[in-house]
Parts: sequence; C-alpha cells; structure tokens
Amino acid sequence: MTVERYDREKHLDTLMEWWKHYGIADRIKADTLPPHGAVAGDDNGPGMAGFVYLAIGCKVCFFERLLARPGNTPKQSRQMGHAIYTLLKNQASLMGYKEGFAHVEDRRMVREAQAVGFQIAVPEATILHKQL
Repeated sequence: MTVERYDREKHLDTLMEWWKHYGIADRIKADTLPPHGAVAGDDNGPGMAGFVYLAIGCKVCFFERLLARPGNTPKQSRQMGHAIYTLLKNQASLMGYKEGFAHVEDRRMVREAQAVGFQIAVPEATILHKQL
C-alpha cells in the first residue's frame, strides 16, 4: 500500500467519480476540499482519500470526507483508513495543531480512528450542513 498527499490535479476526477457512485457528488464542490489531504492506494490505484481542515486562529483541526473506492473490501478500507488517519494526524501535529475532531459517517472507520488516538466525544451528535 502507498499513501501520498492529495494533489487536486492528480486525484480530483477520481474522487468525484467515487462520490458520483455513492450518489453524493452534487454535495461536493471542488473548492471546498482543502489542500491538506491524503490518498492511499494499492496495485489497483487510488483506494481511499481523506482530508484535514485547519482552523484559522486556533490550533484545532477537523478530519473529514474519508472516502473509499467503490468495491474495496472491508479489510482494504480499514487498512487504508488507518494509514490516512495516521498521515493526516502527523501532518497536523507537525503544523502545531493540538486538537482534532473527526466526523465519521461509516461506523467501521471509528475503529481505525480510535487506533490512532481518537476517542468518541459525543456519540449522539448530529452533523448539520448548510450551503452558504
């Protein structure tokens, strides 16, 4: 498995195809993806991506938009998710960020986030969204 930094030119079209497959491409705008992201891959190419949003003026960040390639096995997704969380966590820490939050839509990824130090903060939370 490989893990590399997200490159919009190289990865965006692939990620948009995955979001289209999952029926949520209309909710994703290219200019809402931060430059700090990671893409894990295998012999079949890119297999998962994730991003870290960095807050301005404080040392808090948000790990978001973890996205798996359609057709991944659960084992592939777990391994790639773990690698992505690790890389993004290390990047944010090196930039001086002290606290990170992750919104996890797929409950299977909770285990991988916990494996790199995340703890469930509010299990009954609801995530709200508004287009601005």
